[in-house]
Amino acid sequence: MNTGFESIFSSLGMVDAQRFIALLKRDKFDYTEWQWKLWPDETVESLSEKAQQAWIELHRDELMADWELAVIGENPYKIAPL
Repeated sequence: MNTGFESIFSSLGMVDAQRFIALLKRDKFDYTEWQWKLWPDETVESLSEKAQQAWIELHRDELMADWELAVIGENPYKIAPL
């Protein structure tokens, strides 16, 4: 924990580091609540499906190239995971 504070103070200086910490403490941000409000009509399953579809679109060319290799009995290349 001290390493984090030391990094903030050494990077920002005493006054700006204290301002930064005060701003963080003032905000009552709730990440879990924010997530629920961000996608109110989505389930974990629907979000997962959308993420998988987006990954497929991003890697469509790689997937097709791997498919062509697999069809002729070659080993496919590795594709970065989701």
